[in-house]
Amino acid sequence: MVSFRHGSEVRGRNEVAGAREESGSFNPDARIGRSSVEVSEGASAFSPDKRVEVYHGGAYRDVFISGGGREAHHIPANEVNGLESRDGPCISMDAKDHRKTASCGISKEAREYRKMQRELIEAGDFKAALKMDIDDILFSNKFDDAEKYNAGLHEAADYAERMGLIPDQEGLWDAPTNSQSPN
Repeated sequence: MVSFRHGSEVRGRNEVAGAREESGSFNPDARIGRSSVEVSEGASAFSPDKRVEVYHGGAYRDVFISGGGREAHHIPANEVNGLESRDGPCISMDAKDHRKTASCGISKEAREYRKMQRELIEAGDFKAALKMDIDDILFSNKFDDAEKYNAGLHEAADYAERMGLIPDQEGLWDAPTNSQSPN
């Protein structure tokens, strides 16, 4: 051990107090005074079940995800929103959930849904078209955990507002009335 002024010292790698257990293997928790059992039982232990998944929203170019079981979902649909694909508001979604959205696919229902969105946008009501997708995701009961998309939907709405696509977010987050009920 080498001593320096003011009481500083340098320890050799085998002299770090408690860094090696009796078995000779390195234990990074020894320096903070926690046993392996405490770490494995504590909240700081890694568990794939405890991971928090984050689903973002915004412009497609910023949200696009390649692989990992997620896809970018344009809201309103890319085909009808009148924007370049990369500039359209969207959210990241699990691929299995993306397939369940009202605007996804080539079914008659999906084509009719997109037609309604197109008509709203052409009439100058981008906000109503956006609300259709928000309602479809949050209030349709199609998804096991629609709440996980809440933050992404808010980020996409913030983006749409910043871009001047919608004047404000008033009413976007209200549950639909019976006459507006999503699919």
